[in-house]
Amino acid sequence: MDLAGGQATIAVRGDLDLATTPTLAKELVPVLAARPQQLAFDLDGVDFMDCAGARLIAGAGAALPPGTRPVVRHAGPLVRRILELTGLAGHCDLDAADATPHRAEPPSARAPGTGLGYPQRP
Repeated sequence: MDLAGGQATIAVRGDLDLATTPTLAKELVPVLAARPQQLAFDLDGVDFMDCAGARLIAGAGAALPPGTRPVVRHAGPLVRRILELTGLAGHCDLDAADATPHRAEPPSARAPGTGLGYPQRP
């Protein structure tokens, strides 16, 4: 987590799902207590996210100043798809600079126990 000049950035790695979302929620408490003007989630290391993770990210906007939405950076295609399918993409700003395809590291490159190990789609 980095908090500088009213901008908070949270780097998330691994899966963001029903099992891991409570941990991120606890990490968000002091960040949101600092009343940042902007909140960004760097999802470069996330290759799986379910609706619980999407809801947490989009819901964090309630603690931001009126008219401000959380920014999602480096979201891979699967993460973007979850945000779109759940309708939560409209509650956050997807960084336009991330329009290029994102390739998460293959499951075989991850440490044991850090993902589901499903094969990556091309």
